Amino acid sequence: MGPDLFSKYAYSEKVLTHTDYDYIYISPHLDDVPLSCSGTIVRQKAQGLNVLIATVFAGDPEPPFSPFVQAFHRAWQAAETTPYQVRKAEEREAMAILAIDFAWFDWQEILYRDSKLADVIELFSG
Repeated sequence: MGPDLFSKYAYSEKVLTHTDYDYIYISPHLDDVPLSCSGTIVRQKAQGLNVLIATVFAGDPEPPFSPFVQAFHRAWQAAETTPYQVRKAEEREAMAILAIDFAWFDWQEILYRDSKLADVIELFSG
């Protein structure tokens, strides 16, 4: 991995304890890799390998939020003023349990990029 990768882009948060990684998982959203790949990651860590999860869409959204987005926040049981903090806290806990590094790009999920989204059908029918 090029040394400028971690200085070239804006990150909402990163924990990097190594300069080299044996495995880098690219996660579109928070929790995608921990939910899908944790068994494999545990095996890799048991072998002494360095693992990094780079999450692409982890930027902090700013209110106001549409009613559609507010429904997601209620499902996450998140405060309306800082909804993403719930997901980030869960992700930090997963990273600690897995004992791996992470880097969260400061780009926002589609929910926050497209204020015209009104329902789930629109979300998945781009």
